[in-house]
Amino acid sequence: MIYDVNELDIKDNLNFIIRYCDFYMDYCHEENLSIDGDLAGETLDSIYIIEELSQKDAIDEEEMKSLYNSIDEIYENLTSINDIPLFNNIHLVFTYIATKTKEKLKQRCMSIE
Repeated sequence: MIYDVNELDIKDNLNFIIRYCDFYMDYCHEENLSIDGDLAGETLDSIYIIEELSQKDAIDEEEMKSLYNSIDEIYENLTSINDIPLFNNIHLVFTYIATKTKEKLKQRCMSIE
């Protein structure tokens, strides 16, 4: 099955996720904050997947699953990427947007999870 990305109504959410993660990773780097390199690498890989898929007009079922899994991976990694508890509070908006986006993807594609 092919899904129209515009019809999914998630482009703004995906752009927010990408920008938030880019800002967060840059901030950690500029402030020399302790971050787990493996988790940072996985997060960056997921961001690239989201960026690539968000630029498409249509995605197939496998790409939909990849998009969902990438959002989920970032969601899981972000709260444990560093040891600064303050960021867990800052991530609340990101968590809300990521959860809502995953719900929309699940509603459209029954084969996710």
